[in-house]
Amino acid sequence: MELENLIIEDISRSHERDFFSCGIGNLDNYLKFDARRHHNDGINHTKILTQKGMKEIIGYFSCAAASVTSNFFQDKTLKKIRGYEIPCIKLTRFAIDRRYQGRGLGQYLLICALKHVCKVSENLGAAAVIIDAKNSSAKEFYIKNGFYELSDLCVYLPIREVRRSFKL
Repeated sequence: MELENLIIEDISRSHERDFFSCGIGNLDNYLKFDARRHHNDGINHTKILTQKGMKEIIGYFSCAAASVTSNFFQDKTLKKIRGYEIPCIKLTRFAIDRRYQGRGLGQYLLICALKHVCKVSENLGAAAVIIDAKNSSAKEFYIKNGFYELSDLCVYLPIREVRRSFKL
């Protein structure tokens, strides 16, 4: 699959949600039953990875505003802000359809998600992107891609590091 044929777009009624299966029931069900409604209601913002001219969903991510107490962060800059909630953007859902797993598309979608977070953070105060990994293998994926452990299955990455790595 050629990356230049892939696009990221807002979830819409036209996307074929019924056939998506990443292997984690709550991620599949969220996409099928709640993602579009939550997107339209402003609860989460969901982006779909698909091929140009197609409506089949290869993967998706959802994000929303969040905050975390500064005590949890390992990052020196964020730890200095004692007694305050640190504004973050939370990647609330992240999944690749089983048929496309193992092809590097998870890493591609993560890069797209991080670039989206950077763009959103230009208009919204946010110091980090945080993710509650669904299981230990998902957590390993994020750690391998530069995230830091926040607590148990929660990981984070300072947005300034994201900007630096993509030269944004």
